[in-house]
Amino acid sequence: MISFIVGALIGGVGIVLSFVPLIFTMYFLLTLLETSGYLPRVAFLMDNFTHKIGLHGQSVIPLILGFGCNVPAVIATRTFQDIKDKLLVISMIPFISCPARLIVFSFIVSIFFEKPALIIFILYLIGIILSILTSLVLRKTLLEKKLSHFVMDLPPYRIPSLKIVFNITKAYLKDFVYRAGTIIFTVSVVMWLLLNLPFKEKNIENTFAGKIGKTLSYIFEPIGLGDWRISTSILSGFLAREAIISNLGVIMMQEKKDTLENNQNSEDRKLKAKIKELLTPKQALSFLLFVLIYNSCLATVVVMAKEGSWKFALGFWLY
Repeated sequence: MISFIVGALIGGVGIVLSFVPLIFTMYFLLTLLETSGYLPRVAFLMDNFTHKIGLHGQSVIPLILGFGCNVPAVIATRTFQDIKDKLLVISMIPFISCPARLIVFSFIVSIFFEKPALIIFILYLIGIILSILTSLVLRKTLLEKKLSHFVMDLPPYRIPSLKIVFNITKAYLKDFVYRAGTIIFTVSVVMWLLLNLPFKEKNIENTFAGKIGKTLSYIFEPIGLGDWRISTSILSGFLAREAIISNLGVIMMQEKKDTLENNQNSEDRKLKAKIKELLTPKQALSFLLFVLIYNSCLATVVVMAKEGSWKFALGFWLY
């Protein structure tokens, strides 16, 4: 029971909850832009640029929302009248880094790099570039069509009510924490079981989790992520990006428990110190790039299927 509480509950959910202030700030700033009347003007100002990649300015709003969460960003494309425009923007959104990715980015870069903000900015920029390249390829191939235009009403500028901004932000944050917390709790429990089955197995490499991770490690070896602990944690990212760090923490804490059982003189090491031993800076960068582009989370794939089709969602997932 102690192992379950420490490993699954605290190790799983606790790490993600520690990033709540970061997520709150992200949603607060986006809501501030929206309620002040500036967000529609961004669409107007960006119209000339988006025309060059075969889109109109309205497409910028879902892409900006993608920085908050890819799920509502995909839903925001419902206002598009042309189905090809809609599918094109939906295909761009998953490359936009959401707070779930930011959790992984900020955690890893703070360990390995002297200028973490610069590395995070570069990762965001790479995601945007890949998003634009994807739109250019699709517009020339599967989603080829003539450029459509749009007419929009610009709301007046207004000073946002802080009470309204805080209430909207709180609703977004509550939804994010509930959704992420539920997924991570479930994944952490499953992960804990995999790490402890078969029971009485003291060597973590011989557990179910260790065997799955070792099998996957051969696939990730060419990109420098051949360690089974990394490949096992990456697997959980299909459900939620945040779960990557929490499950890596579960694995590390489980390892530490085994080490303490075998050697009572071992010093207690923190999670960041153990990850620093696990990866080199180059491997860490490879890990971050992989987290950025390897696939959408389960919730985003489901919403993409609802707004488009399952054929479209699975096709993009394979891409």
